[in-house]
Amino acid sequence: PLTQTNCSVLGPLTQTNCCVSDVQVVKTSSATNSVLSSVTAGSLSVSDSILVNVTANNITANNCLLYNVADKGDISLGDGSILVGMTVDGKAFTMTSKFNVCGKKNWDGWSKSGSMTDDDLKLVKNNLYTYAQIYSLNKKADVSKTSAMVDKQFEDAKKAVLTSTCSL
Repeated sequence: PLTQTNCSVLGPLTQTNCCVSDVQVVKTSSATNSVLSSVTAGSLSVSDSILVNVTANNITANNCLLYNVADKGDISLGDGSILVGMTVDGKAFTMTSKFNVCGKKNWDGWSKSGSMTDDDLKLVKNNLYTYAQIYSLNKKADVSKTSAMVDKQFEDAKKAVLTSTCSL
């Protein structure tokens, strides 16, 4: 069994069988069988999920992966969803996927493969870029500039989330 780890949690977070580090919530929140690292939220309700470097007003996720997402609004993901924040060519956006989408088979374009459903295919086709395009665009990225932009996105999102939630 997982040993519960609790390092620097601010706010009313009830956690069961979790590993948690650098988490701040404002309203009553819960996490079960999850890993949370560098998460700021007005509230969250997550189970069987991994959240790393995520800021949003309210977060709801089951069996999900969220990475590097800064959102001033709410995030509510369906079972098995993946949401990743990206910044390419000065533009911030998110890439969505599902655990049953094969990145190798969908590297250059989106096609139904394996256990993908029609809804899964529709979901990934809404992404701005394919994985191959992201890879290519990142080859010429200015890492320092991109890092500063991402830091600002998270700073703005955190300020908005904490201000709007605290003023209710």
